[in-house]
Amino acid sequence: VIAKKLNEKESAFSIVFWGDEARIEKFFTTTNSTRFAYETMDGNQFLQITDGQMPVILLLENGQVKKKYGYRDLNEEEILNFFEE
Repeated sequence: VIAKKLNEKESAFSIVFWGDEARIEKFFTTTNSTRFAYETMDGNQFLQITDGQMPVILLLENGQVKKKYGYRDLNEEEILNFFEE
């Protein structure tokens, strides 16, 4: 929804998964999500980066985490402002 509001190209968004490819396809099929680019990561590394919080949205700038949101504290206005700056 946020990507559509920003009219951003899909390259500005990426999903990171841990696990096998079969789970990834199931995620896209089950959630009917936009098929953004994705990458996979080792499960231990993934848990360390996310502090075990999933799903999590990370706003990155030059490889640095600028803000982290869980699904309960998602702030659409802040995210929109981040991309507009």
